[in-house]
Amino acid sequence: MKLKYGSYTHGAGECVVAIEKTAEMAGDATKWIRERWNITGEIHGSDVADLTAKIQALETAYAVGGKDIRILTDAGVNTAHVMQNSSTVKGTRIVQHPSFPRGEGAEYATYRTFSLAVEGERPASGATLMEYRESVSYAGTCEMTWKYQTPLYTEPQRQQLTAYSVQQIVQEGYAAGLNAYPAYPGPLFPDDEHLEQRMIRLEFPVKGSTERRTSWRYVFSSHLPLTGYPHQA
Repeated sequence: MKLKYGSYTHGAGECVVAIEKTAEMAGDATKWIRERWNITGEIHGSDVADLTAKIQALETAYAVGGKDIRILTDAGVNTAHVMQNSSTVKGTRIVQHPSFPRGEGAEYATYRTFSLAVEGERPASGATLMEYRESVSYAGTCEMTWKYQTPLYTEPQRQQLTAYSVQQIVQEGYAAGLNAYPAYPGPLFPDDEHLEQRMIRLEFPVKGSTERRTSWRYVFSSHLPLTGYPHQA
């Protein structure tokens, strides 16, 4: 068996790979599966110069994330253990860069022990919508308004300003999808929306991420109390 990360291939039998999978929850549902590859092994070389070159190649290969990692057969065919960068939510990441935890015996004479770790989050089975949130905020009740008048020499006096007022409502939220921008819900009160204040935002993901985020914000005003509830995903 051989381990391959990006275009870098380890020697046959060079590595021991332990794979951990942990469910990340959103309420009662599984949001995604965090997969971590813990890799240990030994680099062998004919002399110190050969070891140095191989260590530098290892460190260069695992300097950055965003690459596929896979275990291959000796014939170069994929096994069941493959984590593709494009199938992860935010790309594969190097969470432990190549480390060299041992120094006794023939270390750095004929071999060098190393360890490293690669991690990524996969969506739960069948999931393309990774996250969704929406809120609706209400300000005002359409009833009378008042304030305190503060005279120079007497106590503050409460004074009515208007018999009626306007209610302000804000509907906003965001959704994150895998490899595509999710659709956004429409306004709850289209007849009372300030169209000039509508904001739809598409966020470009960080390098290596496959997550796409859409956010929205609607602003409404009404002379009658309105009632509406956030949309469900």
